[in-house]
Amino acid sequence: LVADAISKSVDVLREAGAEICRLRVPERPEMISGWLVLCAMEAVAAHDGFYPERGEDYGPALAALLDYGRRRSHAEIARAMIDRIAVQRDWEAVFADVDLVIAPSTAGTTPTLEEGRTQMRGDGMRRLIRYTVPANLAGLPTLSLPAGLDPAGVPYGFQLVGNLCAEAVLLRAGQVVEEALGFSDLWDRDASWD
Repeated sequence: LVADAISKSVDVLREAGAEICRLRVPERPEMISGWLVLCAMEAVAAHDGFYPERGEDYGPALAALLDYGRRRSHAEIARAMIDRIAVQRDWEAVFADVDLVIAPSTAGTTPTLEEGRTQMRGDGMRRLIRYTVPANLAGLPTLSLPAGLDPAGVPYGFQLVGNLCAEAVLLRAGQVVEEALGFSDLWDRDASWD
């Protein structure tokens, strides 16, 4: 489903005048671990003065992330920062040749709440965030777009990744794809979200 959605979106962008090429974004085995360390450390900084002092106000997932961040050593943080620089350089090389990257957001459809709970640990989490971590770690702007609903009515989609400070290109491309593929018809706007 996701591959078909990406293929349709590539066709739309080509018809709009984009020059399309295949590329491979370098994968680094340490990327997800480095992202997790930095994400946790940034969350610790953002919640300073509130956690753990008001720990009872936090859900288990966020509390676990904050606890993980508080336990990281200076060496782990430094290693993650070095890894981030390497990932940023990989993306700089990619954007020397292209203006935009289209990629999956996940390997399949959006997980259900129960699937999400089990996938947010270990290898499940690594598979779930595999496609979003590279751009996130590099600090690049991304735009997630809906692409359709699977037979069970669960949404799936993909992402566009832009270069640093190139949000305008990213948003223009997203608008072209969204208008051409009719994403607004994917859901009932009057549906209750209770």
